[in-house]
Amino acid sequence: MDSKVMNPNQSILNVIYKHTNHQFKHPSQVRTMDTSTITFQYQSSSSSSQESSTFSENSKLPIQLDEFNGHDSNVIDTCNQLLTNHSTTNISTNHHVHDCLQLLSLIYKSNQKLNFIIDPLELINTKLQSKVNRQLQDVYSLFSKTLPDWIDHYMSNYSFLFSYQIRKLYFDLTTLGLSRSLAKSSSSFVHNNNPLSFGNGSNHDLKHVIKIDKIKIKLARDDHLLQSAFMIFEKHQDTKSVIEFEYLNEIGTGLGPTAEFYSLISTELTNPNLQIWNENVKNELFPKAIMDPVLLSRAIKIFEFIGKFVARALMDNRIIDMPFHNCFLRLLQGQSLCFSDLMSIDSNYYNILNQIRTNPSCAPTFMCNMVLPGDDGIELVPNGHQVDLMESNSMIYVNRIAQIMLNDGIKNQVAAFQRGYDSILPSPGISSWKMFSTIELDDMVSGCDEIWNVDNLVNATKCDHGFSHNSKTVRWLFKVMCELDKQEKRLFVKFLTGSPKLPSGGIKNLNPKLTIVLKITEGGGTSDQYLPSVMTCTNYLKLPDYSNEFVLKEQLLKAIRMGQNAFLLS
Repeated sequence: MDSKVMNPNQSILNVIYKHTNHQFKHPSQVRTMDTSTITFQYQSSSSSSQESSTFSENSKLPIQLDEFNGHDSNVIDTCNQLLTNHSTTNISTNHHVHDCLQLLSLIYKSNQKLNFIIDPLELINTKLQSKVNRQLQDVYSLFSKTLPDWIDHYMSNYSFLFSYQIRKLYFDLTTLGLSRSLAKSSSSFVHNNNPLSFGNGSNHDLKHVIKIDKIKIKLARDDHLLQSAFMIFEKHQDTKSVIEFEYLNEIGTGLGPTAEFYSLISTELTNPNLQIWNENVKNELFPKAIMDPVLLSRAIKIFEFIGKFVARALMDNRIIDMPFHNCFLRLLQGQSLCFSDLMSIDSNYYNILNQIRTNPSCAPTFMCNMVLPGDDGIELVPNGHQVDLMESNSMIYVNRIAQIMLNDGIKNQVAAFQRGYDSILPSPGISSWKMFSTIELDDMVSGCDEIWNVDNLVNATKCDHGFSHNSKTVRWLFKVMCELDKQEKRLFVKFLTGSPKLPSGGIKNLNPKLTIVLKITEGGGTSDQYLPSVMTCTNYLKLPDYSNEFVLKEQLLKAIRMGQNAFLLS
């Protein structure tokens, strides 16, 4: 516009609003017909000029390796990052305020590396947070993308100033698309007695005018489920509708089968037979270093799908069962890794490499060649199979292994994930993850595993149709639920909802709320002879009125073990 390249993430109204110097008026008061002539020119932007192209397969990730100088450089590294990586911005900030923000950022990052010895809540600015909350209630500014620029700047660079709840709300309202944002606005503000403002003094309840279309897809339960998912996500990549899944020859529909689809695909994607994850990482997922062109091409396709899978899950408010490693999430955020991160990824590698690093003379005792341990196909130097590890080349050995495991061998997979994610949620894309900690991201994507007690179960559930929280059967149920081990709890949650993981915030955030009702037994026999059943679409647990706690536990465990992988009439 006027010979200047515009930000592709800006709306046309936003561009006009800023161009016509009406920034001291509300956007709804700007009469564009009264403005001077504005000239737009549309043209295809080259790949080299697109800001979103930073996630190309050939790009160098911002992974930094220590110089192995024998001292802990975490604080120094953090200071250097703040000095060299601070984003340029047009936001006008008093230099004293800027210095304070930089100091707070340093404190937060150092505190993060020290496992939060200071409560992060201490850094939250309640006045600034209240101001953001008021801005987000302005529907006109929100959906015309004319929110003040400082909000995005502060959210991206100083997210520690805001609570998780306000950051998650900002993410939902600015990332998930218009219809979902309208629905979120209505539920977040109207239900909390905070009216939505249209900037002209009028307040409206939007819940009666919001309609999000749904697409129902029927699948077969077979060995080709993952291939079917690849085709579905490719075909519906651009759809803004909610996608629901059903299964052939099963009567179940709605929330339960859809939740189970995401669970089943998660299981397929975490299968060790795919050979895309580092097998030395226990109970978490970190990409396997791959250098072979054929294997890498296959891995890139899978990771691009995983990015789409995660984005669609966030878009449709689904839970996936993929425990991504903290370091993998940091890479997806664009953060740096260093040698010490190997300790959490592969402690055996780290211990050996650290021993060689601190005492190079011991290198020959390991009797190794210059190849990647566990993968002889990756040579650390030319003809590495024929080169012995010696004291003279020990530092090359250490550096190359760290470089391959933390950068060269995984950067294409990370870029593919980012590209897949951005294809589903393009604006602002995966860069919006920067406003969350990795713990928060894991909670958003993969739900939570919470420890239950009777009090929180009482507060998180409701009883109806024959039961109350004072019913002896309900009290026995809560006691049994609190005694379930980790695997039994996963089975119970999957039996109830279709997914083995609870949403962010735990059982209290199930939507609809978990409801316990009396199961009427018909056809003779006693209640003790019947199993519990569920309605996953409404999170209904139908519980017979058992004679004692022992029978309840026995029948419940039998039900959650038998009642998997099918949605039939209860």
